[in-house]
Amino acid sequence: MHENVPPDTETMCHMAIIRRLRWLVASHLLLAVVPTAVCLVPGDIRFLPLLWALSSVALGQMMLLSFWAGLGAGRAIWRFFSALMGCTYLAIWQSLGSMLWDKVQGEAEAVTPTNPLTAFIDELLSAVVMNCAVLLLFAAMFLVVRRWFSELRLVPDAGKTSSPGRVQYSILNILVITAVVALLLGLTRSARPATGTDWQKVAAYALAFVAFLIDELCAVWAALGTGRIRWRVFLVFLVASLLGLLLSITAGHGALAWWLVPSWILVSLVPIAIVVTSLLVVRACGYRLVPKSSVATVNGGTR
Repeated sequence: MHENVPPDTETMCHMAIIRRLRWLVASHLLLAVVPTAVCLVPGDIRFLPLLWALSSVALGQMMLLSFWAGLGAGRAIWRFFSALMGCTYLAIWQSLGSMLWDKVQGEAEAVTPTNPLTAFIDELLSAVVMNCAVLLLFAAMFLVVRRWFSELRLVPDAGKTSSPGRVQYSILNILVITAVVALLLGLTRSARPATGTDWQKVAAYALAFVAFLIDELCAVWAALGTGRIRWRVFLVFLVASLLGLLLSITAGHGALAWWLVPSWILVSLVPIAIVVTSLLVVRACGYRLVPKSSVATVNGGTR
């Protein structure tokens, strides 16, 4: 006869981590439905911030998928495959929301509707291509982080061993920050809708990509870095607000420009709120972003 041996502490902790992560995945499966609510928003300029905020939920989830593809555990091919499937799942709800929006606006404006199935397939293919492109671009940056800078690791007793530490900056940090600010200001000047040239469009897309990339990198650093996180999270939302304001400068002019300011700020804040909240759950499970130097030290000491 086999005695009923209770599970040890390590096994119970592992089961608790799996349970938390499953709840996190389930919550994101439900959160992906939110973009379909755009059909409930009136087609009025006064509701533009709300409309863009609902649409930006999928962007926050794509950021998380790119983080998982670049820094997650397991084989890279399975990480990217699951991330691409996640992008397809998001695209289904995005396309459905866009189709419902077109239908509501079409009925309001007495426009002859097109074939719903054809419209849905066209929207779905476009959304899948766009989502996968965003995923691959952001995941490539996290692969660079994984290769040369930091790794995501499960740290035993992470909550007990974390310390505030000292904030230190080097000349290299100052040079990097200066270069990034100069890049943002240069792209902002080139992307302003004054000429309407092809270069202006390229600069606008490049500015949006750089801004959201900075947002996500800062969010990952704030939520999963070692030490206390309160001020880091505050700085992340401050940076996201400023970058959203920067994007609003390049988005338009005239009467619409006033509504583009809160709209772009929400487009910047909503995805970051999703990323930070989700990664705080990952942090509660004991995962930390460990510098490569620390990983090399630990691996060298265990040989």
